[in-house]
Amino acid sequence: MAESKFSGIFQNRTVEEPQALGRTEKVAVPVKALGRPLGKRSNPDYGPVQVLLKKQTHKQARRILSDLDDGQDVSELVQSLLEQWVAKQQKTLA
Repeated sequence: MAESKFSGIFQNRTVEEPQALGRTEKVAVPVKALGRPLGKRSNPDYGPVQVLLKKQTHKQARRILSDLDDGQDVSELVQSLLEQWVAKQQKTLA
């Protein structure tokens, strides 16, 4: 049978000697790739929730948040308002 064109690949391979037992080496920690930060959809602390809002209220809120230009979006606004409400209710119920 004819030899494969890849049959000699492992014949010329160099074999590395095992490390000495007493030697310690620093292991390189992989650096996180640069690029866009992960968004809320890929964050396990967040989950999709459907909320019904009046169109006009949602439009006004988006416009105001855009005018403020502080980077906050409607979901962050709702999150902060709900956190405040929950804290208030827990104090009332305690």
